[in-house]
Amino acid sequence: MIPWYRWLRYVFLLGCLVLTGCSFPGMIPPGQALPAAQATPPPTPLPGLSLPADEGPHHDLTEWWYYTGHLQGTDAMGHAHTYGFELTFFQIARGNLTGYVGHYGLTDLTRGTYISQQHIVSDPNAVLRNESSPPGTGFNLQVNGWSMQGLNGHEQLAAAADDYALTLRLAATKPGVALHNGDGLLTSFGLGFSYYYSRTHLQANGILIDHGVSVPITGMAWMDHQWGNFLIGPAISWDWFSVQLSNKVEYMVFFLNDRTGNTSYSGATRVAADGTSTPISTGLAEVALHQWTSPTTHITYPSGWHLTVPDGQLTITPALLNQEFVAQNASAGTSYWEGACTVTGTLNGQAVSGQSYVELTGRQANK
Repeated sequence: MIPWYRWLRYVFLLGCLVLTGCSFPGMIPPGQALPAAQATPPPTPLPGLSLPADEGPHHDLTEWWYYTGHLQGTDAMGHAHTYGFELTFFQIARGNLTGYVGHYGLTDLTRGTYISQQHIVSDPNAVLRNESSPPGTGFNLQVNGWSMQGLNGHEQLAAAADDYALTLRLAATKPGVALHNGDGLLTSFGLGFSYYYSRTHLQANGILIDHGVSVPITGMAWMDHQWGNFLIGPAISWDWFSVQLSNKVEYMVFFLNDRTGNTSYSGATRVAADGTSTPISTGLAEVALHQWTSPTTHITYPSGWHLTVPDGQLTITPALLNQEFVAQNASAGTSYWEGACTVTGTLNGQAVSGQSYVELTGRQANK
């Protein structure tokens, strides 16, 4: 089963904004809706995904650039620090109007705390820093002072919220990208079409200003880029896992759940140490080990998992229970859990360990 589930990120993360046409500030008068979105029938045949030409922004209904990572460092006083981060920029086009949403989450595993913030920008000229550049020059995006830019696996990120200012340089350590569904093109379920690729092994280094203290950091990051003319299907929830193992093998694994909580679809991509990616459609299972209820939104999330993949089994454990991204207002979407985790397990008879980011979306608050 191909990973069309990733299209559903917008149902929940940007729910009001995309589905009901809530306005971006300053774009249209209050009380008026964005133009109705219509999925564009795919051309026949669809062109193949092409890099670096497709790294930059497109003029489709939906697009996002998504980063997560695990970082560590030592400050000038000799104090060790460990962090996880998420930085995502969304582009949403409706009619002749385009808006942008930025999400930044920072997990401080040394303090045992988590912070998050979001921004909405209505002016494309303020976001697309190289819009006039020809295809193949990468992307250069800015959302209210947060930024991401990159080309050919060499990328830079910057974001700040509360007492944490992050500046990162990323470099791909594997050739090419992981093309989900084999060729990076998703056309199923009558929802439109989408392109989707990942860079699953990005070496990270930079600076994190932690409560005024400069911490040189290194680590490993993961990037998703997806775009297309697609609309959203029925509201369901999903569990999504990016797994980076110490043997340089990565997995993207997802489970789509229906309204009763039962798994409707699942799928995965395995990325070998040499960068070869293989889609997986069978031999997948998920068992939630615990639950955690947010004291802020009162949403109950699964917490801790046993994953079965064709090569064996993995146990994924949250590094911190409360890593819930809480929406600050309705126009910025709804809340979800996105957090740093640790991984242990056995694959092909060999013990493995590593790290993971887990995304849990579509849960409703307890009544």
